[in-house]
Amino acid sequence: MRDQGASDRNSITFLGTLRFLPLDDVTFDLSGSWSNFHNDGKGGQCLVIQPTGLQNLAVGFADACRRGEPFRFEADTDNLVQVESFGTWGTLSWDAGDRGPLEDLELRSITSWRKQRPRRRHDFDMTALPVLQVSNVGGGPIDGVPGFQQQISQEIQANASVWEDLTWVLGFFSFWETADTRSSTRIQAGPVEALQDDTDRIDNWNWALFGQASWDVTDWLSLTGGVRYTEEKKGIEIINRLGANVDNDRPPEFQGGNRAIFTAWTPMASVALLAPDALLEDVWLDHLLAYFTYARGFKGGGFNAVFAGTSLDPFGPEYLDSFEVGFKTIALDARLTLNVSLFTGSYEDIQVATLIDAGDPDGDGTPDLQRVILNAAEATNRGVEVELLAQPVDGLQITGSLGYLDARYDAFDGISDATGQPIDRAGQRLTDVPEFQSFVSVQYSMPVEIDGPPWLVGWLTPRLEWFYSSSTLYAGPEIPEATQPGYNLLNARLSYDFLDDRAQIALWGKNLTNQFYFTHVNPLVSSFGTAVRYYAPPRLWGGELSYRF
Repeated sequence: MRDQGASDRNSITFLGTLRFLPLDDVTFDLSGSWSNFHNDGKGGQCLVIQPTGLQNLAVGFADACRRGEPFRFEADTDNLVQVESFGTWGTLSWDAGDRGPLEDLELRSITSWRKQRPRRRHDFDMTALPVLQVSNVGGGPIDGVPGFQQQISQEIQANASVWEDLTWVLGFFSFWETADTRSSTRIQAGPVEALQDDTDRIDNWNWALFGQASWDVTDWLSLTGGVRYTEEKKGIEIINRLGANVDNDRPPEFQGGNRAIFTAWTPMASVALLAPDALLEDVWLDHLLAYFTYARGFKGGGFNAVFAGTSLDPFGPEYLDSFEVGFKTIALDARLTLNVSLFTGSYEDIQVATLIDAGDPDGDGTPDLQRVILNAAEATNRGVEVELLAQPVDGLQITGSLGYLDARYDAFDGISDATGQPIDRAGQRLTDVPEFQSFVSVQYSMPVEIDGPPWLVGWLTPRLEWFYSSSTLYAGPEIPEATQPGYNLLNARLSYDFLDDRAQIALWGKNLTNQFYFTHVNPLVSSFGTAVRYYAPPRLWGGELSYRF
């Protein structure tokens, strides 16, 4: 399609909040929102990685792919992403005061309800040829039906303290989710066109009990411990029909469902050491806090609903044991803040998207490779983070951060995205994770006196930002075209605050050096021999006008 926008952002949102005070000790905050996110979908550059038989079936496909450029590409369909979302949430709090041995007892109820209606049409191959399209925008036999999603959550908390030195929170959380998505997939290779209609229905819920307590043992030592029990149910039903047909009059090629319940106990504990003021009287430090934290994380499992319904096999939960030690400081009469943390984490049964060999169900002698999620790997990450905030003189603010993360698979037997052959990825870096990231910003706010109305008097603030990221793998290292090299970004902003700091006008520029870098890769190497890179925006300019009531 020519002259169609891509990777744009177009949204409108309305948000409202009301506070009710029916009693002196009862507060009810009610909020609601409606939004409509509508854009032309992501545009990406198609790259030929290696020749495959499917390229020969789709005459001219390789040449059409090579015509793609980072911000100039082709598509045979109008891409679309639209999500209408609306919902409401409320918090009811009762400050019960002192009740027997309990001090400052507060009971809180948090309720939320939200619905979404997503519509999407995407050209996966990003060429002018009708090779691979998935759609659920509705309105046609190959465009599926708009989706539906709904979430409801309820949380109840009790917060109080005992003997002044012991504070605790107990709570119950529950969540329900339903979704219905019916999409149509079109695959065309030369004169052969395959249409498939896929209906996915999910019905999930989970509930949890949690508690946490903190004990100030002394003025300088604090202990915190907590535990959470989670029970999570995942349910799915899929229906696949060959030949997209909105009237549902074709018999299912595959129909099935599955459900599973996952449970976990996830504890946490931390120790905090606060340096007494007496130890800091003769040094440049105003505040020094050292800490150690341990936490166990849990991510529930699910099911693989892949094309043609060849599998509804479950994948199990993922667990993470994380450890962190660090310190937080304030120094030089609050003009310098420095925070440093070192951390490590050990993953068990990490959920990884990978290719599998599903055999040869159509008998053409070619293995059917499918991308699914498996508990395929163990992994370890370790790193360090440093954060700095300096205000050497009034009006000048310097912030900076530096992060190093070494995240690698300890064990991972997968299938290569390039060759379709088994590959041992032990020792390889995790995808989507750069090793180094850094950020520095400098801004200076200066008062401006203007001859005229007093409301025009304000503050002028120029600001510069620099960001660096090292290389990032978006697929296996055997596909170098899916590795984004390290890059730098430079942003600038000039703002003027006036009307007692309630109004602001600003001009800004992002990616001033016009750095080309991609943030996602869709690898189709094992099938079509191509990959699609989706780039972040190039140099941008803009302005803002805001007012706070």
